[in-house]
Amino acid sequence: MVKKARSDQKKFSDEEKKFKKEICTLQKADRRKANDIARMKLQHERVANRLKIQSAKDASEVKKLKMLLLKRTEHKAKAQGTVKLG
Repeated sequence: MVKKARSDQKKFSDEEKKFKKEICTLQKADRRKANDIARMKLQHERVANRLKIQSAKDASEVKKLKMLLLKRTEHKAKAQGTVKLG
C-alpha cells in the first residue's frame, strides 16, 4: 500500500513537472510571437513613415518642376511675342 502511494505520488509529480515544462514552453513561444509582432509593427511604421516622407518629397519635386516648366513656357511665349512684334 505504501509502495502504491509512493508510486502514485511519483507519477503525479512527474506529470506535474511535464505539464509545467509544457506551460513554460508555450509561454515562451507566446512571448516570442508577441515580440515578433511588435517588431513587425515597428518595421511597418518605419516603412510607412519613409514612404510618406518620400511621397511628400516627390510631390514637392513635381510641383517645382511644373513651376519651372510654366516659367519656361511663359518666357518662350514672351520671347516669341517680342520677336513677332519687333
